[in-house]
Amino acid sequence: AMEQRFVQSKNFSRSGSIIPGEVTDVTESVLLEEMGWLESDVQNGVATKPAAADGNELPHSPILLDVYATWCGPCKMVAPQLEAAAAELGPLCRVMKIDSDKYQRLASVLRIGGLPTLVYFDGGNVSKEVKRVEGALMKDGILDLVNECGSMAS
Repeated sequence: AMEQRFVQSKNFSRSGSIIPGEVTDVTESVLLEEMGWLESDVQNGVATKPAAADGNELPHSPILLDVYATWCGPCKMVAPQLEAAAAELGPLCRVMKIDSDKYQRLASVLRIGGLPTLVYFDGGNVSKEVKRVEGALMKDGILDLVNECGSMAS
């Protein structure tokens, strides 16, 4: 079972760290690898922009990122909802969360204003933001967000 999960995550996740159907609490470096963003751009305070030559191909599954803080009450309320949504989404979406206090530079580059913030990124070689929602969403709201964004991308 462990080996099957590894094979699944290798095809699903660029870093091999993200497992279908689960929420992964990621580090900045894993998130950058999953999104295809360059460290040098983030260092300069900007998100990496897709190259015009990239075309419209979306070779990877989209990303749903929960930006949270450990002290944030609504963030704690969202966590089990996000896990339930991830279980239902399975391989359709890479679901990750990142601690905005631990990774303040990234929270700044992502222009995070309120917590929690859910940000949906397309599955391009260089991921770009499609939509964000600030505030607590329940499982159905999370699934609606992913479905709405997924239909916008296709």
